Amino acid sequence: MLAGLRLVPRHARAAGSLILRYLGYAIPPAASSFLAAFFKDIFKINLKMDWERIWGRKAHSELQRRAISIRGNWAGSPSILVTTLDSFNDFLVQRFSRAHKRLKGPFRKAAGKKAKIPDFGTWLTNPALIAPLPNARPGFVGLSSVESESRNCAATNKRTGQFTRPVSYLEKDPIVARLRTAYFELLTEWARI
Repeated sequence: MLAGLRLVPRHARAAGSLILRYLGYAIPPAASSFLAAFFKDIFKINLKMDWERIWGRKAHSELQRRAISIRGNWAGSPSILVTTLDSFNDFLVQRFSRAHKRLKGPFRKAAGKKAKIPDFGTWLTNPALIAPLPNARPGFVGLSSVESESRNCAATNKRTGQFTRPVSYLEKDPIVARLRTAYFELLTEWARI
């Protein structure tokens, strides 16, 4: 039907490319990563990076899956968005810490003998991580503290014993502004590795 209507696109995105290949048309798959558009559209960060080479195929795929989940929850529930963003940040910082030459040792040491990765909140306070990312830490810590008080994280706050609350839409903009700074610093530092 596409051929009959002369609607076979010359350049298709990844999903369209797969459909056209299934139909028997030889369209090269899109080479760009979803992450480039994700950081550009939501956080106004426009960095040209070889995303798959930097993270590796499996981690790149997982980051894209999480970014798609964040994108899907962007306009919906801020509580779900904050929980998903915190998980995304945890994954980013883990991968960054494993790749950075000066952080590999302290990262393993912070994990202890019985775990492969340290607790995210504890790792964010580690001086070894603060050194290469001094401006990123407040964004990640701020989101983690909001996430720990959110209704989707737990039923009650561990410190106060109070019921957790939903995250409001008004809290979203300051979170995004702090994360923009954090992501820009992390990705810029990562590009140097």
